[in-house]
Amino acid sequence: MTFNHIVFSINNDYAPYLYICLKSLLTHIKPCDKYKACILYTELSDHHQENLLNLQTDNLKIEFINVETIIRKYKDNFSINNHFTIETYYRFFLPRIFPKLDKVLYLDADTMIMKDISPLFNIDINGYYLGVTHDCEIVRASNFIRTKYSNYFIKTLNIDPSNYFQAGVMLVNLKKMREDNITDKLLDALERIGSPKFVDQDILNTVCRDKVLFIPQNWNYTWHLQFCDSDYLEHLPDYFRTSYKEAEDDPYIIHFTGNKMKPTNYPNALYASVFWNYAQNTPYYSLLIEQKEQYFKEVQKIKSKISIKIKKYKILNMISLGLFKSKYHKKIEKREEDLSRIKKYTEKENNEPKK
Repeated sequence: MTFNHIVFSINNDYAPYLYICLKSLLTHIKPCDKYKACILYTELSDHHQENLLNLQTDNLKIEFINVETIIRKYKDNFSINNHFTIETYYRFFLPRIFPKLDKVLYLDADTMIMKDISPLFNIDINGYYLGVTHDCEIVRASNFIRTKYSNYFIKTLNIDPSNYFQAGVMLVNLKKMREDNITDKLLDALERIGSPKFVDQDILNTVCRDKVLFIPQNWNYTWHLQFCDSDYLEHLPDYFRTSYKEAEDDPYIIHFTGNKMKPTNYPNALYASVFWNYAQNTPYYSLLIEQKEQYFKEVQKIKSKISIKIKKYKILNMISLGLFKSKYHKKIEKREEDLSRIKKYTEKENNEPKK
């Protein structure tokens, strides 16, 4: 029996998201297709494993792979920051973990499948290491403003930011990666760079940059731009704007990217209702509701701090002249825009999951 293999790397915190991802996969599987979900972990409770195993059907098999022995000697070098976790580095070792497979699909757990994914597996990536999509936020930022990371991308990673890819959805050519010893090259690059800004994704970009095939953006609609920039479409470059809008209008896979920018925190945002529909009648629904309520309390504090800053800048603006007056006026506009965007998605009346 031939399976299409989908690989995930998770810990206990991401088990609820993976459960919903697999539920969405099951909704769109064709009767003739068979999938195996291979779940990489070092810490995953028996409780979560039992819940996930209950999703198995004739079309979906689930396998748990403890990678502790594989990554043990390297994990001290796994630099992490912000919301990233050590599990993200497991992607480096896919050619070794699956020595008999030629190709797998890697998905982050915080994805949701919106259509049959068999066409994704059928994309020809011979001659490439990866089939990937652009990282829309890096493309937007490099086009709209010169970020503090611009020199880092060009000088440290030796890549053009407009060609930087997002590693949460990757069609992986394991055969070619083994032939070219890519795992060793990734580990060497990590040791050289030390503390990559966007962890393993930076390393994958710098090592694989000449051997990636960009696939339609619909396969990895990264939803967090709506929270970062009210005019995000206008700030995308012309060549990319159309493909991103097509992905937004018709996503094949939705990727809930962004630090704390999850449907649990923004239940009124675009496509969050689909997530909550899947979340109902799952073992994790009450937990996700609790997370939503906890985040709402955190947001109240954030809004209060922003409001205080706005008042402070307004006073300084009133008593300032010339360039200083202009400086505080811009700060007021920026904070008011931030506050408006937060209120749009987190006001109490909008904070109930849509069904």
